[in-house]
Amino acid sequence: MSHLLREKIIYRYINALEQGDFETLSTILQQAEQDPALETMLWEVSKQYGDEYEQMVQTSDIATVEQLIQEHLPSAKQADMEEDLPPLTVADVVNRLQSTTDTPNNVKKEASDLVGKISHKNVTLPAKINRKSLSQVFEQLGLSVSKSFQTMFHKTAIFLSMGREQNMARLAATRRQQQLAEPKPTYDESKEEDEK
Repeated sequence: MSHLLREKIIYRYINALEQGDFETLSTILQQAEQDPALETMLWEVSKQYGDEYEQMVQTSDIATVEQLIQEHLPSAKQADMEEDLPPLTVADVVNRLQSTTDTPNNVKKEASDLVGKISHKNVTLPAKINRKSLSQVFEQLGLSVSKSFQTMFHKTAIFLSMGREQNMARLAATRRQQQLAEPKPTYDESKEEDEK
């Protein structure tokens, strides 16, 4: 499955989360059972959105989503990654918005206008990327941006964050495989008998 197709599925997943569409969530999670990369991306989106939507969604809805994730994504309980991720900056997201072909023209223009205002500032995004925290970042920078820009910025920040976490997960998996491949000392009974 191509990366672009996975991003489209993630977009559908985000919309389904926002609308409480459990049927679509279930369908997408079933697709992820056959695609480990998609599964990782969905798990990261769920973690990013968890804090934001936990307050907005009824307790029973949260339980349903958690049940679906546990049912369809068996790796959901994997251990946290061993290393911290490099910080994601406002400039990283703005640059991505400018360079992506599927960014609407009005958002691209707004991103181009912002480049000069933020290029000398190295402002990192908050650890929990949600609309409220991003509004605070824009306010801190003294930026006035449109609602459509905020929406695209939010989704792009989540995608970039997921990509970084995927790369770290791959690195951690490679390290685990290398550790498992290291020869372990074996117990040799013949040496024990020689010692007697």
